Amino acid sequence: YEEVLEGTRAIRRRLAEGVRLEEITHENRVFEEGDVLVTEMTTPDWEPLMKQASLIVTRKGGRTSHAAIIAREFGIPAIVGCSEAMDLENLATVTGSCAEGDTGFIYSGNHPFEIEEIEVDSNVKLNTKIKLNVGFPTKSLADSQLPVDGVGLARIEFVLSAEVGIHPLAFVHHQELVQYLETNEVGPGLQPYVEALEITDESVIQSAVEAVERRACSYEDKRGLFIDKLREGVGLICAAFHPRPVLVRLSDFKSNEYRELLGGRIFEPNEENPMIAWRGASRYLDGNFKPAFEMELEAMASVRHDFGLDNLQLMVPFCRSPEEGEAVKNLLNEHNVGPDSKVPLFVMVELPSNVIDAENFIEKMELYGGSIGSNDLVQTIYAVSRDDLEGYQHPVDARSPAVKSMIRDAVRKFTQAGLEIGICGQAPSDYPDEFPEFLIDCGISSISVTPDTVMAVRISIAKAEANSNS
Repeated sequence: YEEVLEGTRAIRRRLAEGVRLEEITHENRVFEEGDVLVTEMTTPDWEPLMKQASLIVTRKGGRTSHAAIIAREFGIPAIVGCSEAMDLENLATVTGSCAEGDTGFIYSGNHPFEIEEIEVDSNVKLNTKIKLNVGFPTKSLADSQLPVDGVGLARIEFVLSAEVGIHPLAFVHHQELVQYLETNEVGPGLQPYVEALEITDESVIQSAVEAVERRACSYEDKRGLFIDKLREGVGLICAAFHPRPVLVRLSDFKSNEYRELLGGRIFEPNEENPMIAWRGASRYLDGNFKPAFEMELEAMASVRHDFGLDNLQLMVPFCRSPEEGEAVKNLLNEHNVGPDSKVPLFVMVELPSNVIDAENFIEKMELYGGSIGSNDLVQTIYAVSRDDLEGYQHPVDARSPAVKSMIRDAVRKFTQAGLEIGICGQAPSDYPDEFPEFLIDCGISSISVTPDTVMAVRISIAKAEANSNS
């Protein structure tokens, strides 16, 4: 990816010098809008490039990998987990097809296609609410026109990677990083990162410092840029869907994803299995990361109280125990975005403990509801990596018996407590013909899906509700 960035910068320099684009050969243009992106796998720093692609092909990954999620968000065809992806001829013309079942196909050359239009009566009243999974604020105005009941999952991470691109702690410790570069002295805030600073190339630190200074040049307190970008992004989503509820999941980057942001290698550990390590609620309470999370809460408080967007709801991801959840709730209350401030609080039900001990989570966190994250629930129930689910000899997914049993129990426990319980994982989007029927049989309150599958899921829900009433 660094080679791609360097190549792109070189082209921009040539264009600035007066060279016309037509004079640069296709082989040297690196990547243009409409090209096919072929790579091992993607991480958040790839997103600007991914948005330009007409097709994304990765050698690694599954339905819930980063490449698959981003592609669905932008309506870009993607074929993931393609073992021979890197064998594709560079600069060749290909046609990708994601319309032939679970298996994607790549054809040589340009192939014709047909468009089938299906009429859906969106005026039919449904008992089950349909909501959207959204990420990029700039798409929210268009997405809000769909016949949905709100947002069941707004991902903060997309704002952090696309609009900020710098590790939050680089804003918090900006002055100390400047001091370190000038004097080689480590200030008190950087003490936990002494070892990382010693092994990190000075140019990497310099790049992070310069990026903060360049992007936040008009801010005396550099933290202000981070807070503004976050509150503007979340505020736009809430405004677009108002008065319909918008459930914002608090940040859930893993350490490997944070490391890809500018300055990330200074502040992040190199974990063997980041999917089940330092993420979600455990980060918010950690003394080293807490200052970054408090910027996030300041942005959320501004959305609710300064912008007056009372449809904001917050969700705590990857919360391992009721006690951890209670501590996060208290922190939210301190920043006026918790239950005490009438901001509805949800927990993401994605760990077995969230289901088994649901009653204690509900009590200690003063929950308004829960939202099932089927992607991580599969991972934590079966001890598999969600990035390579298709790589196992006996693959499992959200339709597997243990996962469905957990989902049914979660719906029962939250419903008995009189709380809302929805699902925001990929299962209903991936299996729109079969999974919504199971969820309705469980008694789920809402189903949140990607924009491209809303109509298919709506048809499935209408059919399932009709069958249950007959």
